[in-house]
Amino acid sequence: MEETNKRSSGFGIVAVRFLISLLAGFAMMLLFQLIFSILLVTKDYPHSLIPAFSGVCVGAGAICCGFLVAFWNQKRGWLMGLCSGLLLSGVLIAIGLLIDGSALGSAAWSKLILCSCCGMIGGILGIRLRFHRKAE
Repeated sequence: MEETNKRSSGFGIVAVRFLISLLAGFAMMLLFQLIFSILLVTKDYPHSLIPAFSGVCVGAGAICCGFLVAFWNQKRGWLMGLCSGLLLSGVLIAIGLLIDGSALGSAAWSKLILCSCCGMIGGILGIRLRFHRKAE
């Protein structure tokens, strides 16, 4: 019993879980971007909504990322969510620097804060769902 607990909480397993949740967070962001793109094309929304839609996409991806990590690790939900949100925002900022090449501005800091907060919310939700699932 103790041996299986050690195997399921090892660094390699946690790293793989973070990687899978990061990929799922990116998939969620792409899904939301697809939905919002279709909305922008089919309806006559003002272009000033694009930053808000982008924030919702990033937030949904961070919630998904934090949720999955906390759900699989079964402990320290807010901390796992925070780490996954920071990892997601770091990857997003790195991709932005590679594509745009601009310095870190207020958009990067707001993305960092948004991913961190939404990742923690997802982590707390992941722990709560796991708790209710075990109780049944």
